[in-house]
Amino acid sequence: MKLKKLANLFLIKETVGDMDVEITGLEMDSRKITSGNLFICVSGIDGFLEDRHQFVEDAV
Repeated sequence: MKLKKLANLFLIKETVGDMDVEITGLEMDSRKITSGNLFICVSGIDGFLEDRHQFVEDAV
């Protein structure tokens, strides 16, 4: 699916960069990112899930 279509599904109104990129998968674990994946950053849940924003640089 193209990134612009995915952004429209989530009602994202403002973007920067090339939106014609093909997204082949979604991933929350920066260690498992492969070419074509979109890294999903979510806020942490105390005692269950770390704040994923701290792993953005690792995902790139």
